Amino acid sequence: MAETEEYRPPELESYTVQAPLATRALAVESAAMPVREWKIALHGRNFFERAMMPIIRIGIIRVEKYEITPDGCGIVCYLQELPEEGAEISITYGPGMTTTLPQRFSSRQPGEIPAQPPATGNESEE
Repeated sequence: MAETEEYRPPELESYTVQAPLATRALAVESAAMPVREWKIALHGRNFFERAMMPIIRIGIIRVEKYEITPDGCGIVCYLQELPEEGAEISITYGPGMTTTLPQRFSSRQPGEIPAQPPATGNESEE
C-alpha cells in the first residue's frame, strides 16, 4: 500500500517586491508594447503543487502567474501592476488550508529601495 503524504497548511512569513528589470516586446496590432512584470516573492513553508492548486490573493488581485520554489519555501508571483498599498496577502489550498500574512502589502519595505519601474529612456527632457 502506498504511503500517504500529510499536507500541512501553508505558512506565510514575509514577502519582497522587485520592480521590473527589463521589458520584452508584445506585438499588439503591429505595435510593440513593453510588458513589465513586478515580482512579489512570498516566503514561508509548505508551498507545494497539490491536487488543489493554490489560490493566491494580494488584495483584490488573484495571482494567475506564479512559480513555487522546489524546496516549497517560496512562491514568486508575477504581476503587471502593483497591488494597492495595505492589501492583504493570502494563500489557500481549500477549506482549513488558508494562511494570511499579518503584514499588509507595501511597495516600500523597510530597508529596501522603493519599488519603482525602471526608466524607459523615452522620457522627454524639458
